[in-house]
Amino acid sequence: MICLLSACGGGGGDPGTKLTKSSGTGGNVGSNSSTGAGDTPTGTTAVPTLKIALVDAAKSPVSNNTILRGASFFVRATLLDANGLPLPYALVKFTADAATASLTSPSTLTDNSGVAEIAIQSASLKAVAGSVTATSTIGTQVISGSIDIQTKSAVISLETLSFPTLSSPISLATNKNAEILVTVSVDGNPAPSALINANFVTTCGQFSSTTVATNSSGEIKTNYTAGSNCSAATITATLAEVAGQSKSISLPIVKATSSAITFVGATKQTMVTSRIPGALSYSTLTFKLVDSDNNPIAYQNISATLANESILAGIRFDGGGTTLATSTDGTGLASVVVKAGAVPAPVTVRVTDAGNPSVVGVSTGVSVSGSKAAQNRLSLASDKTSLEAFSTNGATANLTFIVSDRFGNPVPAGTTVNFATNSGVIVGASGATCNLDGNSQCSVTYRSINGDSRPSNGHVFVIAWMTGEEAFVDSNGDGIWQSPEVFLPLGIPFLDSDWNGARSGTEQTVGNGPAPGTNVCPPSAYPSVANTCDTSKWRDDVTVRSYVYLVMATAEARVTQLGARSLEGFWVWISDANQDASLAFSNTQLAVGSVFGGLATTPTDTLGDLLTQAGYTPLPTLYKNSMPSGSAISAAVETSQAKCTVKGLGINAVPANLTDGVLVFIRLGAEPDCDSVRIAVTVKSPGGMSTTQVF
Repeated sequence: MICLLSACGGGGGDPGTKLTKSSGTGGNVGSNSSTGAGDTPTGTTAVPTLKIALVDAAKSPVSNNTILRGASFFVRATLLDANGLPLPYALVKFTADAATASLTSPSTLTDNSGVAEIAIQSASLKAVAGSVTATSTIGTQVISGSIDIQTKSAVISLETLSFPTLSSPISLATNKNAEILVTVSVDGNPAPSALINANFVTTCGQFSSTTVATNSSGEIKTNYTAGSNCSAATITATLAEVAGQSKSISLPIVKATSSAITFVGATKQTMVTSRIPGALSYSTLTFKLVDSDNNPIAYQNISATLANESILAGIRFDGGGTTLATSTDGTGLASVVVKAGAVPAPVTVRVTDAGNPSVVGVSTGVSVSGSKAAQNRLSLASDKTSLEAFSTNGATANLTFIVSDRFGNPVPAGTTVNFATNSGVIVGASGATCNLDGNSQCSVTYRSINGDSRPSNGHVFVIAWMTGEEAFVDSNGDGIWQSPEVFLPLGIPFLDSDWNGARSGTEQTVGNGPAPGTNVCPPSAYPSVANTCDTSKWRDDVTVRSYVYLVMATAEARVTQLGARSLEGFWVWISDANQDASLAFSNTQLAVGSVFGGLATTPTDTLGDLLTQAGYTPLPTLYKNSMPSGSAISAAVETSQAKCTVKGLGINAVPANLTDGVLVFIRLGAEPDCDSVRIAVTVKSPGGMSTTQVF
């Protein structure tokens, strides 16, 4: 020991001595010639060693350093210190040529024996060579070792192609599914996961995936769906990585048995009658033929027949027939086109599987409706008929138009309704128009203008019109007018600005076309320009119309007592203050259309009858126009310390549907002084102006 210490510089080491790094597969340490005892060289310092080797699954050395696809191989690195003792728990890093091999991990620690080991796999199906390197750092020393390896050309084989879920002899019903199984080996072992791909083709049918890779068991699986227009299919699987490796199998395909025909839908659930030309008179009805599992049955012959109720309404298949032969397409769908007749009716199509007549489907919910607007089936209404507008711009009323054909069916949605007025402005979806919605109605807004066009008497006329048909009595119920069935002739409509039902020379005409004729127009609720009707035949291309009267009322009211007061009360007439709108009562003027608070009326009552009931004679001339709709009416006793009380009024507000003034009974309590006390009647407009008249 004394000698050794002396030779090594007193135990501290020779500062001029250099370490030599281990290299090569053998891991031998380079040295100078040794002096002194043992094998320890003099003038050098020994370093750790790293040996690398290739072993198989049994940990035996691999002949020729050749790795095969599908077999287990490992790279083993043995790390020893300078004295040849194992270095445990040291980090060893591995690298390999990517084209040759792949490693399961880039690094690992040595075990108690100084061994670090990772799995290695061939990265090529062909014969190639490369190297694997292991590196470790001990202290400040980086040591490494490498080994050359090679791969062997793999023997790849497509072993089997089968339908494992089908019983022998195999067959498959149309549109049914079955699993296809392909097994692949590499060098006699099951192909590794994701290594080999198979491409699938067929003469009839389809696959869930046409290119599939091997799983961990060397299997390739996909699902096949049998085609609908063939009796057999040939299925072929080909390996993408190996030329010439393919297998085929023939599969008989059995026609599926139909179970049901379902009605899928129609391009137009509601058609219009053929009397309104255009695409809306046609609809395509689609049906689906399916088996018991609800799978579609393609290319199957079917027959379609119209129900008798549809035939009687003139409904036909495109081409004019009432029966039709067709077939389902590749998705099991079959379509028929029906054409509307002249009469609204349900469209019922019965579809039968030609190969299985017990399988039947019927259309539902399809109909022919929405014929032309009928003159006696339309109406224009306003949410209020008297507006506080005589001295105000922009007072509004909402106008709603609703219409049907003569059977009560909606007129087609989107049909345009036109409007006109002698004063003010109509605001619709596009100018003075609106388009019918699915409920066969539409709305516009009337807005007043306090300008030169305002009538001095406050009378406004609003008319709505569209193309439609004259009303007639369908005596035989066939839906078609035939002489001598009675009808109501219509002429050209006009703006009845003076509300008298007859056109003056200055009143504007409206409408969609020329006069239907030159005959005298009969009296009706639909006034026409004189001598513009055709009384010889019914027309379905005339301008049908409806109208409302609106009042541009003053905010100030006029209250007039009618007749003598009794202990029970008295009558007042409430109107606006427009003197240009006078009303001369007569015993022959019907009271229907006006409101008379507290009085019972019948359809034959006249204004004179009611005033006579009130004890008022002679009949007066009063202001005609209603106060604005919604104006409040109230009454109160003004005489101080009076016993008399106001028990109530016939009405407390001006109704929304009046154009005339209103007759109101002020009911008193019948106290002894009720015939002499002062009673204040107050009318307050919606705008807030109050008018009080004391009686």
